[in-house]
Amino acid sequence: MTVQRSFVVMADRDDSVRWLQRALAEEGELLVAESGAVERALQIIDVTGATVVFVEIMPDQIDRQSAVIEGLL
Repeated sequence: MTVQRSFVVMADRDDSVRWLQRALAEEGELLVAESGAVERALQIIDVTGATVVFVEIMPDQIDRQSAVIEGLL
């Protein structure tokens, strides 16, 4: 029996999500939490046991996205 791993992505751009889905297709399931929705991401982590969260960093939103990372920690 193969254990399915879960990953969380927080990104505004659909192309970033699609790229990660392709890259991680054989590694596990990629679950999307709206960018900035820390509580939702934490809920997904609690339910799935995901140990990796990808946060898309955009130069014009670095303060907001840094706060997201802090909230996840």
